Amino acid sequence: MHTEKCSMTYWTFTTLIKSYSRAGMPGRAIEVLNVMNKYSHNQCLPAYCTLIDVLLKGGFLAKAEHVYQIMLQNNCKPNKYTFSILLNGFGK
Repeated sequence: MHTEKCSMTYWTFTTLIKSYSRAGMPGRAIEVLNVMNKYSHNQCLPAYCTLIDVLLKGGFLAKAEHVYQIMLQNNCKPNKYTFSILLNGFGK
């Protein structure tokens, strides 16, 4: 997309993360997050929440925690929805 001069918004990244996650490809979803951060969309709370939710539902607790830590390092502040995802995921 970037090489063809298409605009990449945080919704683009969130949609890609959701799509890869639904396809059972959490590794690819994490790659999208890395690209998102590279293009300065590192404060996109919906993308982080989507990825954390998918990782937790898939049993990837350590990866979900790692993504959460990256989110905090990028000054992306969690909200009630973020904490709800974390409590539901780690509480099971």
